[in-house]
Amino acid sequence: ENLKRAGAGLSIYGGFNLAPVPISIGLQGDLLFYGWGEKYFSYYQNSWRRRDTVSYQNTIIPITAFVQFRPNIAEYFYPYFELLGGINMISASADYKSAGGYNDNQDEFAASWNYGIGAGLMVKLVDFVTLPSFYSRLLLDIKARYMRGTETKYHMVKQINDDTSPDFRRYSSKTDMATFQVGVAFEF
Repeated sequence: ENLKRAGAGLSIYGGFNLAPVPISIGLQGDLLFYGWGEKYFSYYQNSWRRRDTVSYQNTIIPITAFVQFRPNIAEYFYPYFELLGGINMISASADYKSAGGYNDNQDEFAASWNYGIGAGLMVKLVDFVTLPSFYSRLLLDIKARYMRGTETKYHMVKQINDDTSPDFRRYSSKTDMATFQVGVAFEF
């Protein structure tokens, strides 16, 4: 509710395919950025011009386990449906760097559980065959997920005040998330 509505991030996952049954199990970790910024403050001190910097960043790290049902269609298309669950780790940090050498930082951390569903499509880009028996492939992976998060209390940096102090506000809300991901998968 109080997080920014959109953000960017990175994702990595690994899994095990239970072939010939079209089911895969795995683990995924994400690094999602939801709000960041930097503010500069210029002032004069003893006839010298000084400039202080305050920067902040809000981050969510979901770690989820998943089970996928992924049938093989004509050896090129792999649509899938998945069930997932895990934990959301929420971090808010602010750094103050003074021209006079004084530095300060504040960090806040919270966690909540998540569970959800997802759907996607993998499209085979290329096969790799190494004789006598090693076979792997590179796939384009497009997926959408909805994760319902439990309620948690957390601090977020909402703004930097005119006196250069970060404004941490404490919130309590559910941590629901919808994600859209495009990437490549290497299957072996």
